[in-house]
Amino acid sequence: MSSLDSMGLAFIELGDVAAVLKKVGCDLGVECNQVDQSVKLKKKLAVGPEEYKLSENDYYRGLPTILNSEVAALAKAI
Repeated sequence: MSSLDSMGLAFIELGDVAAVLKKVGCDLGVECNQVDQSVKLKKKLAVGPEEYKLSENDYYRGLPTILNSEVAALAKAI
């Protein structure tokens, strides 16, 4: 239910809270797509810079000199 972010700080995602509350009968109205996006993001971040494929979404505001993540920057450097 909880995870550690890149800085080692614990956090709980909304999708996890919604899943627990739904089991006890309280529906927050969180769509499954939101939970799926979290899973996709975790998988994307788990890829190392050697295997990472840069896309247009990796560039901050479309600028080729600024990247959105450390993995993208390492992939570009490699």
